[in-house]
Amino acid sequence: THRDSLIINQLRHAARSDGRISEQRVPFSVREECLDGLKDWWAGRLDQIFFNHIAGETGASVGTHDGHNTVTAATSAAGNVRIIYGAGSTSTTASFTASSSNSGSIRQVNFQLPAIDKAVNQAKIAVPLIRPIRVDGKDKYVMFLHPNQVRQLRINAAAGTVNWFDIQRARVEGGEKENPLYNGALGEYNGVILHEATRIPALSTDANVKRAVFCGAQAALFATGRDNADTEMRWVEEMFDYENQLGVAAGMIFGLKKTVYNSIDFGTIVCLSHSPNP
Repeated sequence: THRDSLIINQLRHAARSDGRISEQRVPFSVREECLDGLKDWWAGRLDQIFFNHIAGETGASVGTHDGHNTVTAATSAAGNVRIIYGAGSTSTTASFTASSSNSGSIRQVNFQLPAIDKAVNQAKIAVPLIRPIRVDGKDKYVMFLHPNQVRQLRINAAAGTVNWFDIQRARVEGGEKENPLYNGALGEYNGVILHEATRIPALSTDANVKRAVFCGAQAALFATGRDNADTEMRWVEEMFDYENQLGVAAGMIFGLKKTVYNSIDFGTIVCLSHSPNP
């Protein structure tokens, strides 16, 4: 049994109408619009905080985008590798390139299925191992991919290689009706449930290098204050300017961070790839 610590603090966001006459000029309820807008804001902010932590985005804004906890970079140590570079690369600098003619070991290819296989293998040999989650009695991992990596995964059709399209086509030809190709979902590969994540941050030192994050059980921590919960925030309405303007605020006392024990990421592996914008 090892120890990690988590800080909780308050974060709030608010909206205010321009006044009664402005509220009458629009064909919708300003109060309801404030509620919906704050829901969207909070959903996006919690998403961004979560991905900043599991991806190791150390440049996240303190207090507003770090979940009140310091974001730590992905760790990598002998026997406990938590970064997969692909194609023999051993660097996280801007030296990443898609060129196969690049000399040395800093050669990075597009994101493809072998990166997922590497992550699964590393999870199983890590010390301690990265535990899977149980879904309907089966062991599963989860991986979040940047949209550019998803595009590379979908369009790869190189001869002589196993690719995503061939796997899904075989499932369709085999009579599977609930196939991800029909609904736009990524689906599953090698026991890893794949999700596209629009808010997963690119590598700060090179915008062409994108990050996918492989997760096992208990990859992150989330805690709330006594009067809050993951589905409950403090909602406050207040009138301003002699009851002319309606103000609405939504706040929560919470903390979020990646789990790290003995200076090693407990349940995450970052997979880097050369995935520039199309």
